[in-house]
Amino acid sequence: MRFRPFVIPALVSLVVAAAPALVAEDPPKGPWTGSAELSYVATGGNTDTQSIGVGGALQYKPGIWAYEFKVSYVEAENEGETTAEKLAAMFGASRPITERLDYYARASYLSDEFSGIDSNISGDTGVSWKALTGERQFLDLGAGVGYTSESRSIGEDRDFATGTVFAKYKWVFSKNAEFTDDATYIHDVEDSDNWRFLNNAAVSAAINSVFSLKAYYKVVHLNEPVAGFEETDSTTGVSLVAKF
Repeated sequence: MRFRPFVIPALVSLVVAAAPALVAEDPPKGPWTGSAELSYVATGGNTDTQSIGVGGALQYKPGIWAYEFKVSYVEAENEGETTAEKLAAMFGASRPITERLDYYARASYLSDEFSGIDSNISGDTGVSWKALTGERQFLDLGAGVGYTSESRSIGEDRDFATGTVFAKYKWVFSKNAEFTDDATYIHDVEDSDNWRFLNNAAVSAAINSVFSLKAYYKVVHLNEPVAGFEETDSTTGVSLVAKF
C-alpha cells in the first residue's frame, strides 16, 4: 500500500486542531525521566510501506552531568512477512561549560535494511550553544568531530572520520502544543562526496501530564547511498507518546 502525500498535512492539522482542547500538567520532577512511543508509520524512498513503529527514551540527571538513551524500531511487512527492519539506538552524555555552552559526547548504532546498511556504529563529541532561549522559542547550534564504521549489504564497507554540525529548534506555540525541528549534517573528512543529512520535524500536543499526540516527518539523505538504493528515505508517522 503506497502512502499518499496529503496524509502529512492532515496529520499535522489534526494535532494542531486538538491542542486547544487538551489539558496538560507539569511533568514529575526527579533525576529520572523517560518516554515510550507507539507510532503508525509510513516510509517512502527505497521502501513504500505502512506499519507500526515503537520507540523509547530515558534521561538521567543526577547532578551536573546529564545522560540519555534512545531506541526506535520500524519494520515493513508484506502479506504477513517482514521485508525490512530499522533499529536505531543512541547513548549520550552532556554537561554545561557556561550558561549557554554545553559539552556533549554520544555513541550511536543503526541497522537499516531500508537503506541497505547492515550496521552503522558511530561516535562524536563536541559543543552545543544555546543560541535562542526565549519564553516560546529555543534554538541550539552544535558542532563536533567523530568516527563512523559502516557495514553495507552491497559494495565496500566504510570507515571514516566525521565532522558534524546540527541545529535543534523548538517553538511552543500554545500552552499545550509545540513544533520541533532537528537537522544534522555529517561530513566525511576524507571524501567530501560522502555526506549525510538528517531532519526530523514534529508537531506535538499534550493530552495530560502523561500522554501526548505527535505527528512527525523524518528525512535521511545519503549522498553516496548503497548501490541499488535511492539517496533519500522518508518516514511519516503519528504517535501516542507516554511520559514518565
